[in-house]
Amino acid sequence: MRTAAVLLLPVVLVAVPVALAQEGAVLLRGSLPEDVQAKQAAQDPAEAESFVVVSDPSLVGAVLPPQSSEGQSPDEMMTGSISVPDEGVFALRAFEDPAPGVATLNQGASTGLSGGAKLVPVARFSERVNSVGRQQRAEGNGVAGRAAPASAQGAAGGSSGGVGTTAEAFDGETRFDAPVGLRVGTFTIFSEASLRGGYSDNLSQTRGGEAGSYVVVEPSVTARSNWARHELSLNLNGSLTTYSTGLDPEKSILAGTALRLDIDPSLTGTGNLSYAYSQESNSTAESAGGVEDVHEISGELGLARELPLATVRGRVGAVRSQYAGASGSSSERNNTLYSTGLRLDANTGAILRPFTSADLLLRRFDASCNSDCEKRNSWGYEMRLGTRVDYGAKLAGDISAGWRAEHLDDETLGDLSGLVAGANLVWSPTRRTTVTAGVNTTFATTTIAGSSGSAIYAGDMRLAHDFSDRLAGELGAGVSLRHYEGVGIDEVTATGLAGLTFAVTRNAALQAKYTYRAFTSSQGGSDYDENSIEAGVRIRH
Repeated sequence: MRTAAVLLLPVVLVAVPVALAQEGAVLLRGSLPEDVQAKQAAQDPAEAESFVVVSDPSLVGAVLPPQSSEGQSPDEMMTGSISVPDEGVFALRAFEDPAPGVATLNQGASTGLSGGAKLVPVARFSERVNSVGRQQRAEGNGVAGRAAPASAQGAAGGSSGGVGTTAEAFDGETRFDAPVGLRVGTFTIFSEASLRGGYSDNLSQTRGGEAGSYVVVEPSVTARSNWARHELSLNLNGSLTTYSTGLDPEKSILAGTALRLDIDPSLTGTGNLSYAYSQESNSTAESAGGVEDVHEISGELGLARELPLATVRGRVGAVRSQYAGASGSSSERNNTLYSTGLRLDANTGAILRPFTSADLLLRRFDASCNSDCEKRNSWGYEMRLGTRVDYGAKLAGDISAGWRAEHLDDETLGDLSGLVAGANLVWSPTRRTTVTAGVNTTFATTTIAGSSGSAIYAGDMRLAHDFSDRLAGELGAGVSLRHYEGVGIDEVTATGLAGLTFAVTRNAALQAKYTYRAFTSSQGGSDYDENSIEAGVRIRH
């Protein structure tokens, strides 16, 4: 096997410059020369690993194949489909991160780790890291997000005061079982499934709730195109939790597709369509003591034009929300929110890159008058001022603040308005440690008499550490504040978590997690807290 690898090396050295010219950086599984390894190990032990990303054809010759293992097949050698941590394989494949110009179903927005009053799984640590990394690469390579020459990438990184992007930061995932995907035609498909068992001292998440065990199943499938221009991604994931005490199962589904069209070097079109199913917490005032099913269908079309001094982005979108459940007035909440907006980003090339955005809003309910004959149709606006932060691989993200207002048709109801704040930050103090922080503001409708709706402010901070290529750990804390306008109801949810993941094989990992949740409300009899522990296995390819 080692002989075969050495014989293939000349072919590799000829092929890689062509691949670099066509597809950008290349991922090489090999080892650096001993003198280079020793030098890098003295600076940072993580640099001496055999996982090397080469963006300059002149550097390819410095990467040498490591010792071959007896168990690998020639097909695995040729396809480069072996997991990164196997030190017995020299693998070559295009280094394919999610494209920077494609919107995803979850852009890393914070829900305070509590789901924003919805019963949904906590977002993966990697989602915010990947979201910020995509934005960095999009700005560095133009609005289309197409691969730029290595020299251009280096210039972009230098101008931002740092080197590289947060794509180089640890994303919270174990490296030993890093997914390689399955190539089907012009698409790469990634699949994953988790099965965990757990115990909670308050299964129903209500005051005086009983303890018991539960089982969680979380499958997901993602497909991404490998086209030279444009990109299409599809995503489907879900969660099902069943309880030993006879409680109704807890379910969530998220499905969607996103498309990026590279119209010309300075003009990009985007579109996305998604469906989400979730359940509201039965402790919130909105659910009236019963679980509400929430169905949301959203779609958006956008255009981005890069100008010499700024990038202009325009968008139109709609979100359809439909409710069903224990509350008799559930259907009265069914509505559609239409929006159109414009965003202006300064192309300063500096660490801080200001932006401003403005949106017009129009909300229409299915029922023109609810049971209390309150006309809740509304129009409104949202304005934000913020800045992107780009200090290379060390610190990146965005911070913004502004004002949002929805003016209801019913004059007896006050405006649903207030300060909006947002932030998505990724800080990488070391190559093995990453800290993320997020803030998000959302506005929700209601059928509570006398209230025009609620504003939900959420924030969280999370830390992930890479102990080794097999072991990763995470700590997190978050809070969500929900205020109902006009009726003086306030709800606070605080959440903390700690988790470990240990990769057993190239496809399987063991997981363990502890979660604490505390809920308080200005309405009496709703407060509760919960402690839960989970352990299980994750399979991915």
